[in-house]
Amino acid sequence: MYTTTDEGPHSGCSDEWAVALLTGDGTGLVTVQRHHRDRRSYWWAVVGRDHGPLHVLDTEVPPRSDPLLVKGAQLWAEMVCEEPMAQWTIGNETIAVVLSDASEALGSAYGDPTPVASDLEFYGTSDAEVITNGYLQHGCVHGVIEIAGRDAVDLVEVPAVRWHRWVADGEPFGPAPLPAARAHLGIAAMARLDNDLFDMVLTPSGWCRRGSE
Repeated sequence: MYTTTDEGPHSGCSDEWAVALLTGDGTGLVTVQRHHRDRRSYWWAVVGRDHGPLHVLDTEVPPRSDPLLVKGAQLWAEMVCEEPMAQWTIGNETIAVVLSDASEALGSAYGDPTPVASDLEFYGTSDAEVITNGYLQHGCVHGVIEIAGRDAVDLVEVPAVRWHRWVADGEPFGPAPLPAARAHLGIAAMARLDNDLFDMVLTPSGWCRRGSE
């Protein structure tokens, strides 16, 4: 089981905090932060029907006293627990690359550099539920996604899910704790964080992981 104190980091463990959302017009965002004993890992991706995935990945960010602050070269990102199990603020300002295909994120990830920023407020709309190594909560997001050269994406009560997992230092987290997709929209986001592969696809009901049960 979990308590409200579990929203923060766990001694002797690596922690993972994540949020994923899908708008009504088919824009999807996923962001993942990991707190390791000696470093931070960060992944942020935005996908849509009219452009390739925007991708940000840094797995070697120096640690800071605030475990939920990630600050590296051309990267600032932060998650703030405003009210345990109820409200989180999630923000970033950085340079993403626009990929031709999501699978390029697993290789050199070369693409057009593009300034991006997001300012999100997650509100839980249900109780958190226990998952392997943590918990997951459904909710909604208000905020904005800004991408240089494009109209801002305004978010109002967009369905979202967040999760928090923790494992012993050096242990793998495994894939994203999402349902397996039987069919999807052909829009994906991929990344390799540490030793874990994230292979996520959009379905009409939201984000799923690619593969079968």
